Amino acid sequence: MANQMEELKQKVDGLDVWNHIEEAAKIGFEAIDQELVPLFKWYGIYAQKPNTDGFFMMRIKIPGGKLTPPQLRKIQDLSNRFADGICDITTRQAIQLHWLKIEDMPTILRELKEVGMDTFGGCGDILRNVTGCPLAGLLPDEIFDASKELIDIDNFFTRNRDFSNLPRKYKMSVTGCATQCSQPDINCVSLVGVKHPETQEDGFALKVGGGLSTKPMMAKDFPVFVKRSQAKEVTEAVSKVYRDNGFRDKRHKARLKFLIEDWGVEKFLEETEKLLDYKLERVQKNFSAPKVSHHDHMGITKLNNGNYAVGISFVSGRARNPDLDNIAELIETYTDKGEARNTNKQNIIIVNVPESKLQDLLSRAREMNLGIEKSAFTKLGVACTGTEYCNLAIVETKEKAKVLFEYLDK
Repeated sequence: MANQMEELKQKVDGLDVWNHIEEAAKIGFEAIDQELVPLFKWYGIYAQKPNTDGFFMMRIKIPGGKLTPPQLRKIQDLSNRFADGICDITTRQAIQLHWLKIEDMPTILRELKEVGMDTFGGCGDILRNVTGCPLAGLLPDEIFDASKELIDIDNFFTRNRDFSNLPRKYKMSVTGCATQCSQPDINCVSLVGVKHPETQEDGFALKVGGGLSTKPMMAKDFPVFVKRSQAKEVTEAVSKVYRDNGFRDKRHKARLKFLIEDWGVEKFLEETEKLLDYKLERVQKNFSAPKVSHHDHMGITKLNNGNYAVGISFVSGRARNPDLDNIAELIETYTDKGEARNTNKQNIIIVNVPESKLQDLLSRAREMNLGIEKSAFTKLGVACTGTEYCNLAIVETKEKAKVLFEYLDK
């Protein structure tokens, strides 16, 4: 028997809930049909704790974590006007706003769209923000730049009705990073850049079934080589197998990792290849091990084009007014067609700083009180939303993490 959420999704597809959000914006929080509020998540909108006060969190999807100065300025502007000046960088390279009112959602979504941004897929039982290496295309030791495949996959799944009702949340990583900084082992599906063990052709290893939560599991290595041209269709087939076979009766068992645990790699791969209508090339297992352990690419990094990347640390991922405006100013003033790149450790990296402007950027960043010289605890320590805003949390996290990191620094 389907659970309560599955019954709700049968009544209204998450893709269609925008009409209800617009209606809620007109009539106000008190008059909202509370049954439909859980579906607002498909558009990145959560009821904020306490969920009776009428405030919401919104998660802005940022595929691969890439942000332009106009996008940074728009997020800061919306945060200042509607969200008490707070922006939280997430562990999936997205950005969250808090203290939003339902009446303001149409305005926020419209203004984000004007700068090429979306919230659909921020939350819900659909593909979440697709993560990748924050320095994709810029690292000397990169296997290859997987940005095209990442964006192609994100574009395919976003607002795709075939995948708007998955059994539960669904997380994907696509990377060509040699250190696998996007943590493919804890994603539902990961394409990991590799060289073919014999021909040295660029392609992907496939990992499926990772995830944390109450029963952590590491993704299983599939003994196949995925050509770059096959990336989208392979993720499509894997997603269809999950969509049609995931355990929808018990929500706590509905993640892809439980289907992999039940079926095993060979059966899941067999069902995937039935949908592909061809066999993937078999290779030896575990040929996708990273050169070194996971990395966040923080600090000052020389890039393959001779420019530099500069990491900006945010304790627990929290940015406040005017941090994003300041980062936009640094990019516009001191970079060569640069941009910001969010990391999955809740930080931001500025890329393409010419060596001739590096010291000026660092000096200006210090004047702006941006964290460019932080310890490993601050750079790599993360914290979830916590009881400050999240209805699922049981402890406060952000401020406790700050106190902890400061203590460890000493």
